[in-house]
Amino acid sequence: MSDDRLVSRYLKLLKGSSTGGTPERYEALAMEVDVNVADARAYTTGKSPVVYVAITSASAGGVADS
Repeated sequence: MSDDRLVSRYLKLLKGSSTGGTPERYEALAMEVDVNVADARAYTTGKSPVVYVAITSASAGGVADS
């Protein structure tokens, strides 16, 4: 685990401390799942309440395991 990844996770946890489901909270939760998660981005499409999280892997050329 790199220092950059640790700082990124920490900042996301600080910004995502609301219980309202901020994008940073979803991203922090995704990054806590596995050390191979290099980065995560939460997003929505249109007015849908569904939240998607895109994940990149630290291994396998950035492709997450299935």
